[in-house]
Amino acid sequence: MKPVTPSSQGPRARLVVLALALGTLALYGPARHFGWVHYDDYEYVTGNPAVSSGLRWANVTWAFTQTHSANWHPLTWLSHMLDCTLWGLDPGPPHLVNAALHTLNAVLLFGLLRSLTGALWRSAVVAALFAWHPLHVESVAWIAERKDVLSTLLWLLTIWAYVGWVRRGRAWRYLAALGLFALGLMAKPMLVTLPCTLLLLDVWPLGRRPDRSCAQLLMEKLPFLLLAAGSAIITLAAQREGEAVSALARLPWLLRLENAAGATVSYLGATIWPAGLTAFYPYPASIPVWQTAGAAALLLGVSAWVWLRRRDQPWLAFGWCWFLGTLVPVSGLVQVGSQARADRYTYVPLIGIFVMLVWGAAAWARDRPGRIRGLALLTSALLPAYAVAAACQLGFWRDGETLFNRVLAVAGPNPVAYENLGHIQAAQQRWPEAIASLSQAAQLAPGLPETHRSLADALLAAGRSEAAAAEFAQVIRLRPDSAAAHYDLGRTLALAGRTAEAAASYEQALLLDPRLAPAHNNLGALQLQAGRPADAITHFEAALRLIPANARTAGNLGLALLQAGQTAEAVARLQQALALDPAAAGTHYNLGNALLQAGRPADAADQFRQALRLRPADPEARNNLGLALYQLNRLPEAETEFGAALRLRPEYPNAHYNLARLLDTQGRFTAAAAEYEAVLRLTPGDAEARRRLDEARRRAAAP
Repeated sequence: MKPVTPSSQGPRARLVVLALALGTLALYGPARHFGWVHYDDYEYVTGNPAVSSGLRWANVTWAFTQTHSANWHPLTWLSHMLDCTLWGLDPGPPHLVNAALHTLNAVLLFGLLRSLTGALWRSAVVAALFAWHPLHVESVAWIAERKDVLSTLLWLLTIWAYVGWVRRGRAWRYLAALGLFALGLMAKPMLVTLPCTLLLLDVWPLGRRPDRSCAQLLMEKLPFLLLAAGSAIITLAAQREGEAVSALARLPWLLRLENAAGATVSYLGATIWPAGLTAFYPYPASIPVWQTAGAAALLLGVSAWVWLRRRDQPWLAFGWCWFLGTLVPVSGLVQVGSQARADRYTYVPLIGIFVMLVWGAAAWARDRPGRIRGLALLTSALLPAYAVAAACQLGFWRDGETLFNRVLAVAGPNPVAYENLGHIQAAQQRWPEAIASLSQAAQLAPGLPETHRSLADALLAAGRSEAAAAEFAQVIRLRPDSAAAHYDLGRTLALAGRTAEAAASYEQALLLDPRLAPAHNNLGALQLQAGRPADAITHFEAALRLIPANARTAGNLGLALLQAGQTAEAVARLQQALALDPAAAGTHYNLGNALLQAGRPADAADQFRQALRLRPADPEARNNLGLALYQLNRLPEAETEFGAALRLRPEYPNAHYNLARLLDTQGRFTAAAAEYEAVLRLTPGDAEARRRLDEARRRAAAP
């Protein structure tokens, strides 16, 4: 077939564009009031500092040089960074950005089909189905799925540029198509099938096949194929590094093929009757033979039918090959994740089915007024019905809890839904519910270490450290070479007071990963607590070599140096820690103690005051401020601070002793004796307090 040019349909085309745009924005506008759903949103945006801190040069470099979430898609990362730069972590505007991109895709699809075929109303119906079908809600309503709508925009623009090159020539148009394709691959690697769709376009509707050989058409696509191959290699490496690819031992080839056939037929069924849609479809343990046989028979039958009709109805073969071909990367033959299928996977493939249905229906009704009227009535009823169904489906994406309760209602009990519900409940500090949900997930998937780790984190946050330790131990049994798991067990045992076992866990974590800075820091803290400051210093210094700007570790090192008697070095380290975190009350307190030891009571008093400004009810800081004032001979102020410390903690032997010494200095021996008696009541074996009590009594009794 030769290229078809659109007739002069300008006003009607503009009305179609307006209706598409307004209808799509009206459908997805309510998402402005939706929240984050946690499902990948945390990993992609809210819990990803490289994204949530916005567009910065370091973040841009990260986007292009790192693989995260088992993907390399720097353009998608940049779009999320731009959202955060403009609106922070408000989820409303990113929802509208997704809706705007989807609207633009629908308008572009309409314009592209009209330009290629000259068919105004058929192009309009395909674009409306694309814009308003419920299967496409997931790609638009889910912020973390920005890559779908963004990459499809670049997919359509690539085709626009390619068609322009085919029709009007000029190398810059070809280079523009190639550049847009490269950008699309950097938004989502699913575009690897785009060179094949260009070959389909060459056959229909561009009609280039009679004029050029298959070899010529393939040679034109060679740069596109090379880019696609490079993207596929990078993607597979990223997914393997992120441990997202399922092993054959878990999902054998036969089961993958059976699931791929069944999923493809499910997509076709949901296209016609989009009921029971949800965000997650669990992978089946097995598939009945009759289901696989039926799915295979249907797919082979349709394939044979469109092949037989390829000459008189080429749009059937075009649409069917588009559908099957663009599904290949997400067919599950290389399984990523634990889903059997996903609505988002149909975002581009369904364009082919819509073309088949609409062009096929138009051919069926051609030159038959009765059929044309019936078809018009069916279309005018079907499009609003799909839009209403899409609006209902959109409502399930208002928040994560609604979304995963819907998953449980449709797909039944499954670990993904329970785990995500548990994370959402934990984020809201609803610990009993979170623990119940995560326990359900762990029971359904006992071999997944991540699930046990999530449950352990919730138990730890709820104060159940012993139960948390048992879950972290289960993580280690499942993944004994995980340094992070040994570290998690160590911090849990430390909170439970089992310090020797905690130290052993930290040491094991460091054997597996000597660069685990938090393990160095926490092991150093345990050694400091055990009175081994020299060993603690070694680990704190190692942690700071790995993360130099860690205020907590710098403060810990300062305290260890102080305990080791290296006062000048302690002062320097504590000052460094305060430069990194001026609001750390404990560091101000420790620096005050170091300055006292260094014979600088005035500077020490300033630090104790800073500590009290941040933490007013701190009896130790009150007591030590009193000591500094005592050394400065500001006795009334010192007495006030000792008294304040005792009001905060009446049974505080150090404050009683310091107040007694001050009263001794002022010759108030009876009052001093009372304070020494308080010290001995609290610490009966204090020989120095006993000696001073006897002396105070003797002086009080002297004439």
